[in-house]
Amino acid sequence: MKWFEQYLSLEHGIPSYVTFGRVFLLIDPESFQVCLF
Repeated sequence: MKWFEQYLSLEHGIPSYVTFGRVFLLIDPESFQVCLF
């Protein structure tokens, strides 16, 4: 939790793994790869 607090102010706490999963399902892998390289 402390790690997230360094970068984000999460008013309602850390999102669950389900929320992270939903976000990652929405990301287009090819577009994401372009952002990284």
